[in-house]
Amino acid sequence: MRQRVATHQPHAATIEREEQTGTNELGEPISETVTVASDVACHYRDQSTEFVREESGERVNSPATIRFDHAVDVEEGDTVTIDGAGAPDYTLEVRGLNRETDVRRGHVTRVTAEVERA
Repeated sequence: MRQRVATHQPHAATIEREEQTGTNELGEPISETVTVASDVACHYRDQSTEFVREESGERVNSPATIRFDHAVDVEEGDTVTIDGAGAPDYTLEVRGLNRETDVRRGHVTRVTAEVERA
């Protein structure tokens, strides 16, 4: 089973988030980068350009995405670092999320994050 998951999701992600850890003497917030999750199995797909087979035939730029085939704690604005073959060597920022839910069971089954270079 583990090999099947490894081939289906060839990458591993580290998710980090800025969290307020306190305030200074002026009452301004102090933030710190916190690791939310590390070594999370995922599938990274780089940005691509596709042809639309409609009347116009225009090119459409689709964003880079990271797919997690399970519920994971990720939010817009988080930074993600990907490890694995074909992974980028820079940090990505989450710009959009799509959570797919199993309606009968009421829990998240897949999370797809649209990302761009931070």
